[in-house]
Parts: sequence; C-alpha cells; structure tokens
Amino acid sequence: MFLFFVLLIGFIGGWLYFFKPFEVNMRKVAQAQVRFRDFIFRSYTQKGVEWYMQGSEGVKKKDVLYVKDVYLERGGENIKAKEAQYDEFLLQLEEDVVYRAKKFRFFTQKVNYFFDSKIVQVPVHFRLEAEGINVTGSKLLYNINFARIIAYNIKANIKS
Repeated sequence: MFLFFVLLIGFIGGWLYFFKPFEVNMRKVAQAQVRFRDFIFRSYTQKGVEWYMQGSEGVKKKDVLYVKDVYLERGGENIKAKEAQYDEFLLQLEEDVVYRAKKFRFFTQKVNYFFDSKIVQVPVHFRLEAEGINVTGSKLLYNINFARIIAYNIKANIKS
C-alpha cells in the first residue's frame, strides 16, 4: 500500500513537472448593447425634427452607433455612405460617401461630420460637382452655417 502512494505521488509530481499548468488570458470584447435592422433614427428639437438617419443595420457599443448603408438628412442636405460611426458629436462616414447640398455634391471615401459646429471635413481625395463646374482635390472643409468651402490642391474644370 505504501508503494502505491509513493508511485501515485511520483506520478503526480512528474506530471506537474513535465506538463506545466497554462493560463488563459481572456480579452474583453465590447459586446453589442443594441442591434437594429432597417431603422430610422430622428433627432428632435423644440422646432421638430432637426435631422434623421436611416440604415440597413446598426450596432450600438458603449457610446458609439455603428451603421451600415447610412443615409442622413439635415436642413435640406443629405449624405450617404456604406459605413458610419456615430456618437453624440461626430458622424464618421466611410466608403462611397456622397454629400448632396442645394447647389453642389461631392464624392469621396471618408467624411467627418461634426454635428454641433455643422462642419463637414473630408480628409482624403474628393470630387465635387456643381452646375458647370467639376473640381477634384486632396481635402475639403465645408462650413454649413456660412455655406463656405475650403479645398486643397484643387483642379477645376469649368464649362461655359
């Protein structure tokens, strides 16, 4: 019997010596709090609907809403893209972004839309079309309140 316990202890000791216990590091992954399909999100003020956003799919994680096939309309202007991230102050749009204003529209791959200041920032190459004018450039800044555009490294084609 004594020999059995000695062999058992030896086996367990050898097992622990050759086969070290391993640690599993668990990564914390932000889980979706809410999921949407084919939705419309409206922002209201005392005057009524200030703007609205619709998308084919939305996932809310913490304070950010991730949207696919997004369309936003505000003050007679609209913007659409394949993907977007929205928090309370900023809408970041990516992939095939189209912005339509009353007198022009532009196409790009990335836009940052700042809600409070009503500033549209295009940090990448863009193409702008207006009546009789086609413009390309490296980046663009559009102030909606003042209807002013600042563009960099532009090339314009003006039709008369």
